[in-house]
Amino acid sequence: APPPPGDSAPAGPLASSSAALGPLRPSPQVIPPQQILMCNWRDDMEDVIVELDKWVPPSSTLTILCSTPVDERKALLKKGGGMRRKLRNIVKVYHEIGHTCVRKDLEGMQP
Repeated sequence: APPPPGDSAPAGPLASSSAALGPLRPSPQVIPPQQILMCNWRDDMEDVIVELDKWVPPSSTLTILCSTPVDERKALLKKGGGMRRKLRNIVKVYHEIGHTCVRKDLEGMQP
């Protein structure tokens, strides 16, 4: 006889053999390395780059375009504690001199 309304029927065997395989997990998505362009300079640029490194896929590169001289940028990054030791996913940081509002400077950027 069928169970009375509101009662559930006893569980029976699974209809497929999926239980023997264990829980299904999504396959890891492979995200290709990214080429990031960061425009302008901030006093806390090292913190910004270290945070960005947490979110980009491995082997990504970062290009910084701004009018701040490259030597000054590198000195500021070193003064902050050696950002390179903290990076795991960004493998190279490129420094470009230019103005972010000048079309010619932006068009001259390498991909």
